[in-house]
Amino acid sequence: MIKIGIDKRLGFMINPYQEEEQRLAMINLLPPKSKLAFVDLAPTKEIISFIQAAESRGHRLAVFMDHHLDILHEDELAGVEWLRKKKGEINIVPYGSVTSACQMVKYLEWDRKNVHAVFFHSGVGGCLSFFRGCGISYPGMVADANIFAGAAKGSPSRNGILLVEAYNYIGPYYRQDLAGYEAAKVLVCQGFGGCLRNNFTGPDAERFVNMVAAEAKLAKDNAFNFVRNTELLEGNVALADFRPIINSGGKIAVSLWKKRVLEKFENALVCSIGIGHLGEQVYIFLPRPLQDKYDLLKCLPPEVEGRVSFQAQVPLGLWPEFLNNWREGRAVL
Repeated sequence: MIKIGIDKRLGFMINPYQEEEQRLAMINLLPPKSKLAFVDLAPTKEIISFIQAAESRGHRLAVFMDHHLDILHEDELAGVEWLRKKKGEINIVPYGSVTSACQMVKYLEWDRKNVHAVFFHSGVGGCLSFFRGCGISYPGMVADANIFAGAAKGSPSRNGILLVEAYNYIGPYYRQDLAGYEAAKVLVCQGFGGCLRNNFTGPDAERFVNMVAAEAKLAKDNAFNFVRNTELLEGNVALADFRPIINSGGKIAVSLWKKRVLEKFENALVCSIGIGHLGEQVYIFLPRPLQDKYDLLKCLPPEVEGRVSFQAQVPLGLWPEFLNNWREGRAVL
């Protein structure tokens, strides 16, 4: 469980498929008759069940804002239909819309709606949405959130880069050490929020910024090392196995690794073997020059769901099937 407190308001960092045991544990921590906000979370059946369980304990949904809706997913459409019958502020747009959850959330939103607890997505966009609603902001926050959500192009601000690097490089991966992972996410949110509130002045802010810089350097050094260890397979597929460094407790600057791999192997399909929430997976990325020519969804095995055409992940056991489909040209538009 990742619980964050800001000005006596509870924040819970969750994912759209949170397990029932964890959902109930969070509900047990809520003050009686709490007003709740759910932000940057797709209306999955797990999230709807979460809200229903909370309401059965006397709590009330006040806000639901999200930009992840998959209009082809029947469970999510059913969730939207159920949500729109509620009395709270409901704002849901399909995935790919030119907005982010942070843009939907107004400054001091939680005060205006008298919200007691906020449940937000475990990514950077969810964190920024939570902060904005708490009245903790910085110039360019919404623009950063839109860039991170893929709703806008451009380069993020220095503050945005700091938060992303803190998210990516502070603490262990989920699979390495769950308790450590959760503690690190609390540290990142509280540390970044403290920096914003104190305008990046004082010893705490200096320690946080220096800690992020040190961890980022280690992760970037690892990325350069893995470029050398990335092999090119038939079909112009670049593949690296990150499992050894993940198992040893290290981190990798994946975006930097991708960039350098594409400089080495032009227009290659960039793939890495990693370990995440769902076990051993192959993470697949289609470079920008090929995104109008190929659709990765066409190569996914029937057991795997995908949302976007330029990136995907498949269980390691299904990787040979995906790779064979790619080599046969099934992704060609």
